[in-house]
Amino acid sequence: MKNISKKAVAKLRGAVGATVFVAPMVVGGITSYAAEGDVSTVTTALTTGISSIANDAMSAIGSVIPLALPIMGAIVVVGIGIKVFRKVTGK
Repeated sequence: MKNISKKAVAKLRGAVGATVFVAPMVVGGITSYAAEGDVSTVTTALTTGISSIANDAMSAIGSVIPLALPIMGAIVVVGIGIKVFRKVTGK
């Protein structure tokens, strides 16, 4: 069990290190682009893009939840039923 947790920690450290390395490059690219043109145009484009992504994500979540809730409910009910059956039968 300790080997698995050490591997997971090593992977997370690598991911954090990569993020710390890449994030300044991305931000630097955005700010250098903003310096070339009108800042309000870049701000509007980023705001519109992020809003579009958020709306699409909310739409996807709204479509999936009505299907996922009954399935998850059935899984929970079956799990509770199995526990009760084992407790009653003593197995």
